[in-house]
Amino acid sequence: PWSAKTDGPKPKVYTAYSEYAEGEFIAKEISGLVRGGKKYEEIAVLYRTHTQSRVLEEKLRMYGIPYRVYGGMSFYARKEIKDIVAYLTLLENPMADTAFLRIINTPKRGIGNVTVNRLTEYAEANRLSLMEAAAGADSFMKGGTAKFSPLLEVLRGIETAAEGKSIGEMIEIVFERSGYHAMLLSDDDITAEAKIENVQELINSARVYEAQAEEPTLEEFLSTVSLITDMDTVEEEGGVTLMTLHSSKGLEFDTVFMAGMEENLFPSKRSVEEGKLDEERRLCYVGMTRAKNLLYLTGSATRTMYSGGSSSNAPSRFLRDIPPEAVENLSVRKDVKQIGHREETTKPRINFFQAKAEFVPKATADPGSFRVGGVVEHGKFGKGTILAIDGQGDQRVARIAFAGGEKKLFLSFAPLTVIE
Repeated sequence: PWSAKTDGPKPKVYTAYSEYAEGEFIAKEISGLVRGGKKYEEIAVLYRTHTQSRVLEEKLRMYGIPYRVYGGMSFYARKEIKDIVAYLTLLENPMADTAFLRIINTPKRGIGNVTVNRLTEYAEANRLSLMEAAAGADSFMKGGTAKFSPLLEVLRGIETAAEGKSIGEMIEIVFERSGYHAMLLSDDDITAEAKIENVQELINSARVYEAQAEEPTLEEFLSTVSLITDMDTVEEEGGVTLMTLHSSKGLEFDTVFMAGMEENLFPSKRSVEEGKLDEERRLCYVGMTRAKNLLYLTGSATRTMYSGGSSSNAPSRFLRDIPPEAVENLSVRKDVKQIGHREETTKPRINFFQAKAEFVPKATADPGSFRVGGVVEHGKFGKGTILAIDGQGDQRVARIAFAGGEKKLFLSFAPLTVIE
């Protein structure tokens, strides 16, 4: 049975057009709450599955909002993502030794540390890349070429298959031909399924990049991933907490956002099929009761599918259990059914790429007015000096020296004011 506190603010319900617009809404609301006096550490964003964190992380970074992933790793720091990105890096640049070392024995190929050390020494002594040295390994160890040839054949096969393909397809090719997918499928580890979903989410991220970039290239995609990984707005303390609903048990926050309140996601499709709806309902109750003061329940009308395209999801049945008068409905779009309403209507099948301008955040200054050496002011970090500006258009990123250290921020999104 639904019961709401009568003395505090009503839970706020919002349906976005896509998961990207949902993440944008959450980031904008958090920025507004902090401007109104709340602290980042008093806010948590809860979600049903780890894969949801990628879009949320990207949107928080875009707004310069510090965060930490509780009980888990930031999306791009997860091992399986780093491994696949290393294969992609070699596809773009076969001389990338760090990437070669990362995948040399992943999946396992019987190449031991002694062999790797001899390869590295030979490459350094002869000023060769590790891949070049591996191709001529007979010259520094007996049977060396035979040891490395399975790996080199895999890499050549990936290169041939990836010719002329989209970046999303390249990732699929790497995942299959490297043996990485098979390795995860044969893994008894209970996290294997989540790792596979993470790689599928990386494919989603590539598809979105390709749909939005004027001239998408693998090099630019990798530099975007690298930038996101390097961005140091991720802080251990003093940031918004991102976590799964399962991880939130026993914790409390002033303000809680519950994201992804949709059928097939929460409750999950599997829980409905396996008759575990009561467990999901209890989990929903746990999430809602983490909020001491303010609760947001957000969802999206469409969500990207791993197979490409997007699916239309109905609002979560848990939201439909709540009387409409018990919540404040922030959804204003007429073509998307508002979450929390009981009547069932068919929702339009919508391609969110056509609607990516639904939430276009506006920087407080014209992006053209930023220059190297200029002084700017940020809502959280205070005054800072621009050290460098990279990228074009909406993707321009500034490296700014603030009193608390250097930050990399998107100029088209960050709340910056030009001082001089």
